[in-house]
Amino acid sequence: MRTGMRVVVFALICAVSSAVFGQLFAPLGPGCSYGEVHDLLSVDDRLYIAGDFAGTGDTAIVSKGILSWNGIFLEQVGCGLYPCDAPQTWNMVAPTQSLAYWEGDLYASGAFHEVGDMELEFIARFNGTEWEGVGGGMDGPVRNLRSYPDGLYAAGWFHHAGGVPAEGLARWDGQQWHNVHDLPPIGSDVVNRINDLAIMGDRIYIGGNFTGFPEDSLFSIAQWDGTAWTNLGHGFVGSLTQILKLEVHDSLLYIAGAFANMGPYGHPLNPASGIVAWDGEDWVELGSATDGASIPWVTDMAWHNDTLYVCGDFNHIGGVDARRLAYWDGHRWCGMLPPKLEYMDGGTMVVEFHQGELYLGGGFTRIGTDSVNRVARWIGGDHVEGCGDAVGIPSLEVTTPEGIVLYPNPAAETSFLAWPSALRVERVEVVAADGHTAATFRPNAQAQRMAISLEGLAPGLYTVRALTGKGWWSGRLVKEAY
Repeated sequence: MRTGMRVVVFALICAVSSAVFGQLFAPLGPGCSYGEVHDLLSVDDRLYIAGDFAGTGDTAIVSKGILSWNGIFLEQVGCGLYPCDAPQTWNMVAPTQSLAYWEGDLYASGAFHEVGDMELEFIARFNGTEWEGVGGGMDGPVRNLRSYPDGLYAAGWFHHAGGVPAEGLARWDGQQWHNVHDLPPIGSDVVNRINDLAIMGDRIYIGGNFTGFPEDSLFSIAQWDGTAWTNLGHGFVGSLTQILKLEVHDSLLYIAGAFANMGPYGHPLNPASGIVAWDGEDWVELGSATDGASIPWVTDMAWHNDTLYVCGDFNHIGGVDARRLAYWDGHRWCGMLPPKLEYMDGGTMVVEFHQGELYLGGGFTRIGTDSVNRVARWIGGDHVEGCGDAVGIPSLEVTTPEGIVLYPNPAAETSFLAWPSALRVERVEVVAADGHTAATFRPNAQAQRMAISLEGLAPGLYTVRALTGKGWWSGRLVKEAY
């Protein structure tokens, strides 16, 4: 197992702040009524808020399951995911779980279905005026939505999408639903309980609360490797274990959820507690991760300026006394809230960045001395309660093995990478200017040249990286317009 990420080993200790605690969060108007906030989505100048609420906290606006924040006040989105004449009540029967924006449309999913005469089957699209169905919907809850160039992907606890067999994973192309690589039933469970998905290079990853068979190790996480659905190590095992969120950043898959490698609900086969990364071949630990709770949940995460922000139900992370909210700067964890268990009430949280600012959602009605109703904006500036020791991660050393050629360059459709017969190339990555891996290729073992397809990539500058038997080679590639 690797134990760190792309930085030179060094030691640094961040002093614990002794300043008197002041206001860290600001409410978003009256906030949300009842229930919890389950998702936040930033789209242009709007922050969309999803959950099992019935409207605003002052009951002035009825918008069941979804609201929007325009920076000044909360607004309704249609009438929400229920008929306009439905009253505000405690805890809407079927909550909105996830939001996504794809091809110019806002989508919402969750456990709602057959709502009055709307007949929304677990997923809906907003047409600018009202909510409408999406291709017949699903026959079970949709837990998460992800937008990709080839479609809107849905992960959940269903058997069919638009009448098409799709065991918990489906893709919407704008006209109809498709299953994804014929994902089969996993193990002997009644339904594949998939909570999230992510695409990294040419692989699709799914995470959730599913249990495979011992011989396949598809426990709570699996990947489509281009040929079949396969395991990641031993998967995640143990009582109450499940994967909640997956995020891709800088050629790593970040995995968050309720899992531990010790404690009453943990298991020593698990690679970490609460959060860990996967580089496509092996686990990458992020410090000592979470502890201090019976099952140290990390419920959500969001990247901003190469810093990973996480929230959940944990008492410590990376050895830091951090209650429910912290960030990882690439080599250490820092807590953001005072170390008091009673500091925040309410349940599961979500985190999102909107116009450069951090927003938090959940079931809380107060955060310390700040009175908020289930959604709040961080105004604490650079306030930090404490940081852990830096973690040394073996750097991905970029070398210059001789004889590697990238041509033609610039290229519009296809470029080629060639290398001498004495050199072994294991993997080739095309990395976009924002740091995400746009494409991954695996050459044949005996090959000395491979084509790099630029189809689907926007014109611009890319980095081509090749993992060889003598280290990493890196070169620049310009994608021209057709």
